Amino acid sequence: MVQPSRREIIRAARILRDGGLVAFPTETVYGLGADASHERAVRRLFTVKRRPLDHPVIVHIGRPGDLDLWAAEVPEAARSLGESFWPGPLTLVLRRRPGRVPDAVTGGRETVGLRVPAHPVASALLAEHGGGLAAPSANRFGRVSPTCAADVAADLGDDVDLILDGGPCGVGVESTIVDCSGAAPLMLRLGGVTEDDLAAVLGEVPERLTQGQIAAPGTRRSHYSPQARVVVCAEDEVLDLAAALVAGGEAVGLLAPAPPAALPATVVLLGPPADARDYAHVLYARLREADLEGLDVLLAVPPPRRGSAPPSLTASAGPQPGSVSYAMNRAQHGDAATDGSPVAAGPPNPGTDDHRPIGVFDSGLGGLTVARALLDLLPDEHLLYFGDTGRFPYGSKPPEVVLKFALEITDLLLEQDVKMIVVACNSAAAAALEHLRERIDIPVVGVIEPGIRAARTATRTGRVGVIGTVGTIRSGSYQRAAAALDGEIALTCAACPGFVEFVEAGDVESEQVHILAERLLAPVIEAEVDTLVLGCTHYPLLAPRSAT
Repeated sequence: MVQPSRREIIRAARILRDGGLVAFPTETVYGLGADASHERAVRRLFTVKRRPLDHPVIVHIGRPGDLDLWAAEVPEAARSLGESFWPGPLTLVLRRRPGRVPDAVTGGRETVGLRVPAHPVASALLAEHGGGLAAPSANRFGRVSPTCAADVAADLGDDVDLILDGGPCGVGVESTIVDCSGAAPLMLRLGGVTEDDLAAVLGEVPERLTQGQIAAPGTRRSHYSPQARVVVCAEDEVLDLAAALVAGGEAVGLLAPAPPAALPATVVLLGPPADARDYAHVLYARLREADLEGLDVLLAVPPPRRGSAPPSLTASAGPQPGSVSYAMNRAQHGDAATDGSPVAAGPPNPGTDDHRPIGVFDSGLGGLTVARALLDLLPDEHLLYFGDTGRFPYGSKPPEVVLKFALEITDLLLEQDVKMIVVACNSAAAAALEHLRERIDIPVVGVIEPGIRAARTATRTGRVGVIGTVGTIRSGSYQRAAAALDGEIALTCAACPGFVEFVEAGDVESEQVHILAERLLAPVIEAEVDTLVLGCTHYPLLAPRSAT
């Protein structure tokens, strides 16, 4: 295992071009990569994984624009999905381009699964390699998918030529797979993109196809099987099932959001997920722990249904939104609620006429940078902060979904009688600011127009750069705000997928951040901007040396 420095990325790409195998992180799970155009390398991949030859593998590509290089035709639904969720945990199945995709990749079918991963290490590797990578999960066929480099090493050992250790995967379950090769989109596997997300783009949830021929990777019944037998059960069934299994001499473990207190003493508790979103993140790691504990049976209580599902457990249950909420003033900075609801904003502030709090919300913790600035500017005010950590990042989601989230959070803050709302999230401001201003009768303030005004004041040459999430940059909000200044500044914008995930994970000084920044900031550097707008509230939390 090696750290993915620039030198190791170059070495990994060379290994791939020479027909070798490289394991690398994506935002979902670790992939075992082979050059997708190198048939001998792909066949070796199948041998190492012990994967049936008729079971197709996904081709990872570097950019959404590469779709036409691999697909014979791209329907409008596929383009819309790619534009909305790439880079990200979505795989599109399309009719393959003749002569480009070997039969070994597709299992002899005329379709190919394609996706653009969001992890910076995967992005850097694809950019250096310059082609597509056939990359199923980096484990033996039928075993639990790996979410860290140590899992890959334990499963594959010396059969893989190089393992790039990019840390734990952010999503933790495989990509959602949508087949767009027919008359209407079909959902083959539910994963990191939810049904609600798909419906926001397509207008409806695509029909599920999970039976019949193996149309996509990860749809076999045994695809996610640990050695322990997994029994999915309801919360109120746990005690009786555990007692019966223990009495029968079975080694029993439990994975549940809220384990009951009266379990038999021999039942092994696998670390419970912090919330429903965390359930999907830790699922595969817990299944591997079940094998390491030598369990015969793992009782698994799924999270409540909410539009996405850990595929190993059940197709009908899924994660629900979580949040982190704070009431803040100078005396009580950072008191946190633990139940996902806003906490009281504290006593009335004698320095103001209106003692109600100011509501501030963001897609996660990044908006705390705005909250701190507000406290410095308005020391006598109370702030009520809501960070939607259960549904971040917003920047990779369709604007209709972000608008829905913003409306829900606004209603929640209004219930707390806030006197003003600050939309700290750039993606939410781009998608929802005008809707909110038309809908409610208290002031609503965003961060985009103030950012552009500040840049106009700071720039000496008129050349200004903006970096933000894919959703923010694609919305054109900064461009429109700049145009409203009568053409006084020339704007260069660059989307930076992956930065938010690093900040939320607290991993802001790693080598991967530098590799990602070097690639993503190239457009603003080439434009010789003298002022850079950080168009996402998470970005100030990146290490100063990375920003430099």
